[in-house]
Amino acid sequence: MPDRGDSTSQNDPDITWPPDPEHVVAAAAGDQQVLAGILFFAFPRAAAFGRALGLGPADAEDLAGDVCERVVKGLSGLRDPARFEAWFWSIARNRVRTALRRRRRHQETFERAGVGIGDPEHLAIVSDEQRIVAAAFASLRLRDRQILWLREVQGLGDEEVGEALGMRPGAVRVAAMRARRRLEEAYDALGGNPSDD
Repeated sequence: MPDRGDSTSQNDPDITWPPDPEHVVAAAAGDQQVLAGILFFAFPRAAAFGRALGLGPADAEDLAGDVCERVVKGLSGLRDPARFEAWFWSIARNRVRTALRRRRRHQETFERAGVGIGDPEHLAIVSDEQRIVAAAFASLRLRDRQILWLREVQGLGDEEVGEALGMRPGAVRVAAMRARRRLEEAYDALGGNPSDD
């Protein structure tokens, strides 16, 4: 399984991502240091997820704060602490959906600001290929972006992605294969694979 960035928290050297079930139980029981350690990892993951799915920086941070708040409020109701990560991603997914719906109601055109395309500072820093990949990713449907983000970036397995998105593991595998193919097609269409002359 790919490395999910499971380095230790600055708050508690024993806390990693995803958190051990014992840490989840301790946080649910009111251990503030352990809870802070879990949130240390949760916040940037939720913010990055929001950015990848189309939210701007400020909205993504708001989303991450909202996700962390829901984690704190709902932690005591989590029945199986070993399933914390799938539970966390289902909260993040639902909050992103709500944020995108709200955004669509308030804007006539949905801008994929989360990838920074068109932002002069971003354009000066990022290579052409990275911009093409970002544009191709932004052109995918929300479900495709969610699946690719959870599998390829976060390194979740098919079962964990399925739990987070309400899908069966086999359906996740098929959907991921199709999402990767659509990403490749979008990448090619945007000039990502120039033909050799």
